[in-house]
Amino acid sequence: MRSGFKHPIRPRQTRLPDLHNPIGPVQGEHLLTTAEAAKFLAIPPATLRFWRVRSYRAGPDFIKVERSVRYTRQDLLSYVSRKRVRIAQPTKGNPRA
Repeated sequence: MRSGFKHPIRPRQTRLPDLHNPIGPVQGEHLLTTAEAAKFLAIPPATLRFWRVRSYRAGPDFIKVERSVRYTRQDLLSYVSRKRVRIAQPTKGNPRA
């Protein structure tokens, strides 16, 4: 290793806001990447990408900042609640009950 003057390393400038900031740009919500959202929903990330690109409105709502796609936990929870299937209660006259 050479001794002597070292140039300071400058932080890289970016035009995007810090999307991992817990006090993020959307009402203080933490924004999740596609991989994080897929892990939250227990599905492959490719499924989320497919829903976004090819299946109109099949998946959860998302936020697009330039080329970055992000999800909020609230949107993921809302999506899950829309997918809930309710089982009908058996009636007294139903022989299958």
